[in-house]
Amino acid sequence: MNTLSRRLLLDLDESEVHFRRNLIRSISIWSGGVILIGIPIRHFFFSTKFWYLPFNLIEIAIFATIPWLLKKKGNESLSGYLLLGNFTLLGTSSAFLNAGVRAPSAIAFILLPLLGMLCCGKRGGFVGLALTLVLVPALVFAENSGWVLPQDSGLPGYLAAILCIAAAVSYSIAIAYENSRKRSEQLLLEISQSLAASSKLGALGEMAAGIAHEINNPLSVVLGKAYQSRAQIEDGDLNQITLLSNLDKIADSSKRIAKIIRGLRTLSRGAENDPLEPVTIDEILEDALSICLERFKSHGID
Repeated sequence: MNTLSRRLLLDLDESEVHFRRNLIRSISIWSGGVILIGIPIRHFFFSTKFWYLPFNLIEIAIFATIPWLLKKKGNESLSGYLLLGNFTLLGTSSAFLNAGVRAPSAIAFILLPLLGMLCCGKRGGFVGLALTLVLVPALVFAENSGWVLPQDSGLPGYLAAILCIAAAVSYSIAIAYENSRKRSEQLLLEISQSLAASSKLGALGEMAAGIAHEINNPLSVVLGKAYQSRAQIEDGDLNQITLLSNLDKIADSSKRIAKIIRGLRTLSRGAENDPLEPVTIDEILEDALSICLERFKSHGID
């Protein structure tokens, strides 16, 4: 596995962890807030049972603890299972206090597999499904045995609270998904840029021999004309016309080397943040041909 593949896997894992952290935090904050606001409304306006209060306080305390746990990395799994357990407590306690599976809180058992999967992965989804398959028949048995309290007279207020919690969970899932989508798009952009850079380096490696030959030819001209001029000066045979001709050939060969190096720099550097500017097709083709010219010649293309 190469470096880019390892980085891709690490980035994907980090993106998944980021999604779960945001989802768990959002569900905890919104659900705890709805329960906290709903306590005085239900008790003062709908006269719900007093036994709801201690369970609600426990649920609020757990919801408030989860964001604190998420401040430290590595607690995502613990926080996810704690959230799953808190919704199990919410659904079970409310069902025992309000007519069993006919209670509005029974919707929590539908959410358990989904919450488990999103917050804790496949194992969490299996745990949520197992809790639902065990607790729902247990509540039916308890209701038939007369172990649950009758339906609460404050059902409308309680139903409103449950619907608000369900809406908060749905909203949290949507927000976490949107944030994860944006993060994934940014990740894909970075990966595509890395792949493009790797492709450039691979192309440079394949062209290395040809490029070396391309530079070696004009460099040989430069050295040859320089040594020729030196020898002619030492022998006293160098005239002005010959000197100017040698210098022109040295200058032309140096420009050719400079053009090849400029093309290599353009190919190898990252230009994603460079400002756009007009350029002619001739300039692009000329830069490309300066690098690939020797390769074309080796294949019989002039």
